[in-house]
Amino acid sequence: MSKNIPDSITINDTVYVLANGAIPAPEVDGMPYVVVRSATASPFAGFLESRESTTVVLVQARRIRRWYGALDLSQLATEGTKAPEKCQFGQPTLRVEIPWSEIHTCTIMGASSIQAVPVTKA
Repeated sequence: MSKNIPDSITINDTVYVLANGAIPAPEVDGMPYVVVRSATASPFAGFLESRESTTVVLVQARRIRRWYGALDLSQLATEGTKAPEKCQFGQPTLRVEIPWSEIHTCTIMGASSIQAVPVTKA
């Protein structure tokens, strides 16, 4: 974002945000909501508890087995999915440690969309 363009404005006590949803999702206990491409497994979405040179720890993490309605993980993290009924996202786990190759911070729109996808069960 340009320094000259605010991410949001308030008019008459109502907050308005940019249409592209480019505002980061709210953090929980100082942890951002992210999508992580694992170096050895499926991608995950969750709150980033810690990051080391080769591993991350996510809490309330969901495995992303299949996603539709987004070209790649960048778009999924930014805009979310346009086809949640086709996606296959797992049950949130308490905590997972995985090797990582990409970390994408989610926007409000992306995080809301990911969190709204129903849990896929066998």
